[in-house]
Amino acid sequence: MQRRWSALSTIALAVGMTGCGPPDPPLALDVWYGAEQRVGHLGDGQSDFNLLGETTSRQLTYSLNDGPEVALTVSRDPFGFRRLGGPGHFNADIPVAALTPGTNRVRLRAEHEDGSELVQEVRLERTTGTSPLPYSIDWSTVSNPQDVGWCVDGRWTIEGDSLRSSEPAYDRVYAIGDRTWRDYEVQTTFTIHRVAATTAPFSGGNAFGVVFRFNGHCVGGPLDFPEAQPKWGYLPFGAITWLRWKKGAPHEPPQFQFYRGDRNELENYATLEFQTDQRYHLIASCVTLPDSPAGEGVTRYRLKVWPEGAPEPEAPAYEVTQVSQDAHRQGGLALVAHHVDVSVGAIEVRSIP
Repeated sequence: MQRRWSALSTIALAVGMTGCGPPDPPLALDVWYGAEQRVGHLGDGQSDFNLLGETTSRQLTYSLNDGPEVALTVSRDPFGFRRLGGPGHFNADIPVAALTPGTNRVRLRAEHEDGSELVQEVRLERTTGTSPLPYSIDWSTVSNPQDVGWCVDGRWTIEGDSLRSSEPAYDRVYAIGDRTWRDYEVQTTFTIHRVAATTAPFSGGNAFGVVFRFNGHCVGGPLDFPEAQPKWGYLPFGAITWLRWKKGAPHEPPQFQFYRGDRNELENYATLEFQTDQRYHLIASCVTLPDSPAGEGVTRYRLKVWPEGAPEPEAPAYEVTQVSQDAHRQGGLALVAHHVDVSVGAIEVRSIP
């Protein structure tokens, strides 16, 4: 990962000097996506706003509007820990319900073991908006990815006509839409530049695709996930439709895989003859069907992927009907890049009656 500590280190030298010299390494704090951010302008996508960044500090807290300090986890593992994708990464789950309309002040305080500290304030504007369907994104007209979606995990950047997650790590997630979405189809293109040679200890094989009916991360749920900051409970959701490589085999062709929304149950289908730096089309959808006799939710999921320049296949790679009491029945979508460097093109999401 490219480090960008030079300017921050200058600040650290001015703010954090104690005794006969500065800390080693210098105390630094980098907030991704800027010191002024917004939440709510796209509707109710999830319960938490994610304030992301990285620091050289081992002790980091945040406080909201001069409230009590909340301790944050700072990763020190080479792979990070689940949502914390690398050394020094942090991700503050800030409850949206705790924000007041208008400007909120989030105060980050990084402390070095020698007692020096570095403080940075982020202004978080709480507004009210919606993400009505149909919903489209032309990245060439967007300057900040937070303007049209939620950067839930990782550093996402806009490069020309694409959105890119260029630092492969555990579940880099970019969410679109809100929790009122129900039945919809997403169309986009993607180019995978690199499939990481290794994945984290808690990760399966590399993958890229779409999480349907995403409502954010949780505590509890079907697998009784523990309290954490940030939360890392990933179930339930609607379902995941994606391409998945076998763990430890990033050079083999990926498979079309369906991931249930209520438990760790995966179903593999045909492989895709795949090349890096080749653009592919993707169409995926979720459609509600009548409930089961027991009152369980029933949803049909479809996925179709093919290389640019080839004719669109008539049939999807798979069609799965999921019956579940726990899987979400509503929610927006999330792009998920799992240990891959991927660029995603223009996005079109339409409602399916």
